[in-house]
Amino acid sequence: MSTKLKGPKILLYGSFGTGKTTFVATGGKAVQIIDLDSGLRSALTYEDKWKSERKLAVDCAISCGEDDPKRALAFNKARSYISSVFDQCASGKYPHKVLVLDSLTTMSEYAMRSILAANNMLGKQPQLQHWGIRDIVFKEILINLKALPIAVIVLAHQQIDQDNVGTISISPAIAGKSLPPILHSQFDEIIYARTRPIAKGATEYVLENKSSGGTTVRTRSNFENYFNMDRGLKEFLRLMDYEI
Repeated sequence: MSTKLKGPKILLYGSFGTGKTTFVATGGKAVQIIDLDSGLRSALTYEDKWKSERKLAVDCAISCGEDDPKRALAFNKARSYISSVFDQCASGKYPHKVLVLDSLTTMSEYAMRSILAANNMLGKQPQLQHWGIRDIVFKEILINLKALPIAVIVLAHQQIDQDNVGTISISPAIAGKSLPPILHSQFDEIIYARTRPIAKGATEYVLENKSSGGTTVRTRSNFENYFNMDRGLKEFLRLMDYEI
C-alpha cells in the first residue's frame, strides 16, 4: 500500500458519549488506533452496520494505557510507537492509511506523569519547569504527527470555560496555558463531535465544523456542517480527497 498521498490532519473533540471512537473505527483495517483511553470496548459493542469494520480496527489497535499507578510507562510507549510509524511510512511499510490517537487529553496527562516520574516526583504537583518540559516534548510529537504522509486523527475530550460576562467557550481539553493555543496550527481540521435531537425523540451523532454555542472549530475542506457519523469514516475522508 502506498502512503505517498499526504493525508489530512484532524483534531476531533467532544464530550464523553458523542461517538468519537466508534466513528473513527468505522474505517476498519485501514485504521490503527493508539489507545490511551481504554475506550475501544464501545467500538466492539455498538450495534450498527459498521460493527464488523470496527472489529477490524480494534484488531489493529495498540494499547498504551497506564497499567501500574506506581510507574509512568504509557507516554513513552505511545511516543515510541509514533516514531516507529514515521519510520515505517518513510520506508513504505506502514500497512494502514489512518493513524488515530485516542486521546490527546490523556496523552498530555501521561506526558506529565512521565516527567514527574523521571524527577522522582510521581504523585506530586508539577512545577513550572515541568510544564515547560511537557510543552517542548509534546510540540515535537505534534510536529511528527503533522509530518506523516497518512491521515492522522487526534481525539480529545472537551473543556468548557466561562468568562466574567458569562460567555461560554468549548475547546479541546489539554492542560496548561502555552500548548492549547498552538493546536490550530498543527491541524487542517478542528471538528466538534456532538449529539443533536431529531424527530420522535431520537438522537443523531454529528460532526460540527461551524461554531455554535462557543465551540472551537475550523475547516479547510469545507465539508457540510453536521456531517452524520453514521455515514462512516471512509466517506468523511473522501470529502477531503483522501481514499482509504
